[in-house]
Amino acid sequence: MLDNLDEVTAHKGVTLKGFYIFDSPVVNPLIYKALPTLTSIFEDVYIHDTHGDGYSLEGVDQSKLRKVFQPRK
Repeated sequence: MLDNLDEVTAHKGVTLKGFYIFDSPVVNPLIYKALPTLTSIFEDVYIHDTHGDGYSLEGVDQSKLRKVFQPRK
């Protein structure tokens, strides 16, 4: 999922608007470890838990975290 970030960020003049994370920290811990990088290159990062429950907020620009509301049955 994060394999192409360097290639995407190499394009000058491109604004990266949003990155969505639908997995929990238990399912995909690597994506949560990448949050400091993701919040540095994307304008917004959409995530279920913006409070750091189950993952570290160290180095994360919390002002860019946006809550995703996903209905569940």
